[in-house]
Amino acid sequence: MVETSQIANLLPVVDPNLIKSDFVLKDYLIEHQGSNRLNINVSYTDKINNSPNLSPVLIQQIDQALIQYPNESDSWRILNQNLTQQILKLNPNLSEITINLEVLP
Repeated sequence: MVETSQIANLLPVVDPNLIKSDFVLKDYLIEHQGSNRLNINVSYTDKINNSPNLSPVLIQQIDQALIQYPNESDSWRILNQNLTQQILKLNPNLSEITINLEVLP
């Protein structure tokens, strides 16, 4: 019998069937709180064999969500939070997604 320490039981289990990917949308133009430019950094974990390449789908969904975003007075933090939740809801095959909006000068 192999004994494990209590600490080993607290470590996260890494699922070998998950694929991590990321991409960046550079100089994305948006009309939110005036005209702005963003770098949008996206990292996500997808279950294997669910999609050969989910990035183009996510890019289109992010673009549409930002174009149709209803509340121009929302802070960037709230917009980012709502965007992330919407994309996660649209893609149940994702185990996680992180979207970082960098507002450029």
